[in-house]
Amino acid sequence: MTAALSVLDRVGPYMVQDDFLPAEEAQALLAWAIAHEANFMASRVLDGAIRPKIRHSRQLRGVDITDWRRRLKGYFKPLVASLIAELSVSPFEIAGTELDIASHNNGDFYRRHIDMKTGPVDLERRRVLSLVYYFNTEPAAFTGGALRLHAAGKRNRASVEPSPDSYADIVPVHNRLAAFPSWMPHEVLPVHCPSGRFADSRFSINCWFYAAVPSAIQRLVSSDQS
Repeated sequence: MTAALSVLDRVGPYMVQDDFLPAEEAQALLAWAIAHEANFMASRVLDGAIRPKIRHSRQLRGVDITDWRRRLKGYFKPLVASLIAELSVSPFEIAGTELDIASHNNGDFYRRHIDMKTGPVDLERRRVLSLVYYFNTEPAAFTGGALRLHAAGKRNRASVEPSPDSYADIVPVHNRLAAFPSWMPHEVLPVHCPSGRFADSRFSINCWFYAAVPSAIQRLVSSDQS
C-alpha cells in the first residue's frame, strides 16, 4: 500500500495569468529589452555572486529602469491582496519591492533554489511573494525554459521517478504572469534556442514583494548576534 503524500510532498499554491499586460505594453517592453542587449551581463545569485554552474543567464544592469519599474509596479502591486489569499500567504504590509530583468538563451538555466535568504536574516525585511512575467518574440524561437515549482519536502533521489504531485511546470508563454510564495523551491529548466540570437531569448521580469520583519524577531536575532 502506497503511503499518502504529506503536504510537504505536494507543490504549494501558485497562480498563472495569461495576457497580463495590454498587448502594446508587452511589445514595448520587448522592444526596449532587445534595444539594451549590450547591458545584459552574467546573472548573479541571491548572495550577489556569479555562479554559472547554478545560474547561467544574463541580467540587465547599468540601465535606468525607473520608468518601467513604475509602470510594472502599477500592474503588479494591485494583485498583492488577492495573491495573499490565493497563495495562503500570511497578510503583510509591503515593505519594499525588487525588480530584475533577465534573458535566457541557448543552454541557459537556473538550478533549484528559493528566493528567501537562508543565511543571516535581513533585520528589516524579507521576500514573501515572487512574481515572474514572461515576454518574447512570437512565435517563440526557443523551447524549454519552463519554471519548475517543487514541493517543499526533501528532494527526490536521482534514481527515483518524481511523483507527478511533487512538481509543476509553467511554460514561459509571451505575456504570461506566474506568482508563488518566495519559500517555494523552483528552477528554470534548460532553454534550447537554435539561432542563439539575443532577440530570440526567453525574457522575464522577476519581481519580489518584501514584508517587514516583526520587531520581536528583530530583537531576538539582534540578541543572538551580539
